[in-house]
Amino acid sequence: MPRSASVLSDSGLCRLQVEQRINAARLAGIYCPGLKVSPYADIEVKFDNLSTSDKMRVEKFSNGDDVYISSNQFTYSGQLQYDEFLRRMPGAKRVALLLTVEGAGQHWIAFSLAGSEPVLTKIGALASGGGGTQKIIQKKKTRTQISNQTKPSIAQESAPKIDETQGSRLRTTYGQSISMEIKRYQKYPPAAQRRGWEGTAEVLLQIADDGKVNGISLGKSSGHAILDQEALEIVRRASPLPQAPPDLRGRAFELSVPIVFRLLNS
Repeated sequence: MPRSASVLSDSGLCRLQVEQRINAARLAGIYCPGLKVSPYADIEVKFDNLSTSDKMRVEKFSNGDDVYISSNQFTYSGQLQYDEFLRRMPGAKRVALLLTVEGAGQHWIAFSLAGSEPVLTKIGALASGGGGTQKIIQKKKTRTQISNQTKPSIAQESAPKIDETQGSRLRTTYGQSISMEIKRYQKYPPAAQRRGWEGTAEVLLQIADDGKVNGISLGKSSGHAILDQEALEIVRRASPLPQAPPDLRGRAFELSVPIVFRLLNS
């Protein structure tokens, strides 16, 4: 029987699936329904516990538009080897892949790696204890992070004192200003327009304690991958977004921004 382990991306657009096939083939499939990932260029692979990214070769499945990371990587071109790619997973919290999407350019797609070691070991993709080195590194980092957390930053010490009602009102007002800015960059994907697809995608903005937007992800799908991808692109086109007002700074928070796709003749 074929064995596999998969995880959905943070955006909900793609699925990364490590596969051990019955014909002895080993690969990591990248399945992005509604999107065409180009198989003609190396992808960048970035683990969150490493400072640099690596290149890996992808190939296209013979029976569709999806691609996969091959277990046969070229050592002479500096590509990350497939077994090393798997060994790094247990020691990291996330991995991000820089994919080239036809008609939409390059995009980082991030996946959570929580609990990856026992699952990969169970399907035979990772030898028992294969992530040991990375786990030691990760534990050291965790201790450092814990010690740093005991020392509040200047921004945290000087954070304005506001109650929850005030904070909620300020976040609502800030969200409205973000929505107004984003609307200037909104476009309707032609393919979705031709098919009559509509929906509302909610984009989550991660606001750092200095008030700057330092991350975006898909919070709720519109029901159509092409509209979800466009929602994320709209936010990227509108960046840099306005900073949070001073009264909201000093603490990190998330802000959900709905992006509505409605056809005029509907």
